[in-house]
Amino acid sequence: MSGDFGTRLQGALDGRRPTTITPQGGDSHAAVTLLLGADEGKLSILFVRRAEWVNDPWSGHTALPGGHVQTSDADLLDTARRETLEEVGLDLPRDSFLGRLDDLRPSARSPSIVVSPFVAALHEPAQIRRSSEIQGHRWIPVSALTDPQYQSELSHLTRGLKLMFPSIVYRGFTIWGLTHQIVSSFLEIAREA
Repeated sequence: MSGDFGTRLQGALDGRRPTTITPQGGDSHAAVTLLLGADEGKLSILFVRRAEWVNDPWSGHTALPGGHVQTSDADLLDTARRETLEEVGLDLPRDSFLGRLDDLRPSARSPSIVVSPFVAALHEPAQIRRSSEIQGHRWIPVSALTDPQYQSELSHLTRGLKLMFPSIVYRGFTIWGLTHQIVSSFLEIAREA
């Protein structure tokens, strides 16, 4: 990531107060990492395809590295760091994190979960090492995420209703739902940087 853009992006993230949601009652809490890096000379975001498991509502979905808070985590940033290490083998130092995006609560998920997204940047190429939780990964250029040729809609059955969701389809990876919301939020901030 170029120093000038990185500095502007860090300033844009520092200059805003993210909306946080306090988990209630039976809510679980998770944190994810939107990881920026260079792939083939282009600013890109790392996406993973989750392994397929019975009873996992996000089984096989394109996602960002992340997962549930554990009692051993010092804070939500620590959760994002631990999950990134567990899922893709990258041990990101705390100072590689540029900021936090707004918390989200997926409306179609039961039981309820609150997801806290963090933005981090790699300053040099890194080797991805997939865990058993991940069946694939792809660096997708930020320019492709905003390119109309990759914009689409996805039909999904939710609570017995067939709904249409905005999506991005790029080389076999379909970004939709919660991940699409996180990416859209990031792109809006990045445009202003």
